[in-house]
Amino acid sequence: MKMFYLTVNDLLRLAIEFEKDTIFFYEMIQTFIQDKQTLDQLRDIIEEKTRHIGLLEEYRAKHR
Repeated sequence: MKMFYLTVNDLLRLAIEFEKDTIFFYEMIQTFIQDKQTLDQLRDIIEEKTRHIGLLEEYRAKHR
């Protein structure tokens, strides 16, 4: 079994991609939700995920 190691940069890149995938998923299910309160909460989560991406990208840029 071949071992491989991830760098901090690799992990940050994966975390950013995960956040983007999560946003894509939430945006996709938005079209099926009609309850305003649920939609508002979902939009709040999307905004939070977007902030996470910004923070991760900022950290990644500083620590290359």
